[in-house]
Amino acid sequence: MTICPTMSRRTVLFWLLLSTAASVGWGYWIGYTKNAGFGDFRAVYFAARTAIAHQDPYNPTEFLQVYQREGGEIPTDPVRLRDFRRAITVCVNLPSTLLVVMPIALLGWLPAQLVWMVLMPAGFLLAAWLIWDLAEGRAPTITLFLLCLLVGNCQVLLQLGNASGMSVVLGVIAVWCFLRERYIPAGILCMTLALAIKPQEVAFIWLYLVLAGGALRRRAWQTLIVTLILVAVSIAWVSHVSPNWLAEWHANAASTTVHGDLNDPGPTSIGNTKVGMIISLQSVLSFFEDDPAIYNPLTWLMVGIPILIWAVIAVRSRPSRQYTWLGIASISALSLLPVYHRQYDAKLLFLCIPALAVLWGEGSRLRKPAILVTTAGILLTADVPLAIFNLINKALHLPQDELAGKLAAILLTRTPTLALGAMGAFYLWAYIRCAWAALSEERNMPALVTGANVTSCLFEVGE
Repeated sequence: MTICPTMSRRTVLFWLLLSTAASVGWGYWIGYTKNAGFGDFRAVYFAARTAIAHQDPYNPTEFLQVYQREGGEIPTDPVRLRDFRRAITVCVNLPSTLLVVMPIALLGWLPAQLVWMVLMPAGFLLAAWLIWDLAEGRAPTITLFLLCLLVGNCQVLLQLGNASGMSVVLGVIAVWCFLRERYIPAGILCMTLALAIKPQEVAFIWLYLVLAGGALRRRAWQTLIVTLILVAVSIAWVSHVSPNWLAEWHANAASTTVHGDLNDPGPTSIGNTKVGMIISLQSVLSFFEDDPAIYNPLTWLMVGIPILIWAVIAVRSRPSRQYTWLGIASISALSLLPVYHRQYDAKLLFLCIPALAVLWGEGSRLRKPAILVTTAGILLTADVPLAIFNLINKALHLPQDELAGKLAAILLTRTPTLALGAMGAFYLWAYIRCAWAALSEERNMPALVTGANVTSCLFEVGE
């Protein structure tokens, strides 16, 4: 095993605090100067307020009545007014999300906003601290650098107040609780809330717990029971004020994904031209054929096969620290590609850092490629680099009717998708190598297989 220099917890906490403060200062300042902060939180907050007022949150007219009655401001600028009508008054949040936010929505707008402004950066700081703990001091310098890079590039999430950030934080806390086997009830609650807020964010992490077996599978089933109870309560609550909520929610979601609209993954989407763009694979494939009937099946084919391979390995591999982190790292990147995700959802890459630390700390022959791929992946999904790439793309005025222009635009504006694909492929490859070596050793030397033999393909003593 490679011996890594230690780093004091005080030093780690100082740099994490400094990085978090940079995100807080920059993100909230942008929102304040543009008078457009917390747009995403505003949407879910007033949707919950609408349900509390016994009106239909999925009906834009009733939503707007509550919004105006409680002093919500409607933009006068045409561009901002268009975004307001598409992103705020058209509710696409699930009833479970509204129920989770309801305790905060019982407060007035200003105190609720203040609570959310404190919870989000505090959550990112805690998530980074727990990931550091899971890395167990391996590769301390690169681990701290990547954590600072992640928490120092949360400006868009903090500016918008998007609940995706809370879902990631809660998912990280749950993983820490389950793997450390500490505060299990808190871990179950956190995973439940994460699934309730943004199921697409952590659903594949939950699936890994099911496939991994043992104690992790028990935690997954316990989480599912609590989640189903919460979902049932939320549906009963919302159905009381919105009997047709499912049809209305589906209509709202469909209306925002029509060609060129806010959640359309295509290159002409009004919500896909700046930091915070859609990062699912559809956003790349649509440059070549902007037709969902083509890019949706192709996306599921290209990503579904790797995810299926990942699932088979997760079921067949024996429990170990190496297997667990390789499995979580690969699905953390791959799960962001097939379904709707935006750039700030890539904070889920928190869960790739312990895999890198294990590869380095155990002297794996893949430790240097792991550092290169993971650093590039986190850097190319970060807010500041993407803002720079978008400025360059706008300045170049690349022609979209030529292949060269499309490729250049993809390289400049869809770097998160490309980076996630590379990270997912790398960690899946490492996962496959480890599983294949374990299977070979079990066949050849069944009586001599040990934990060290099983992982000899990846974990060799470094020089």
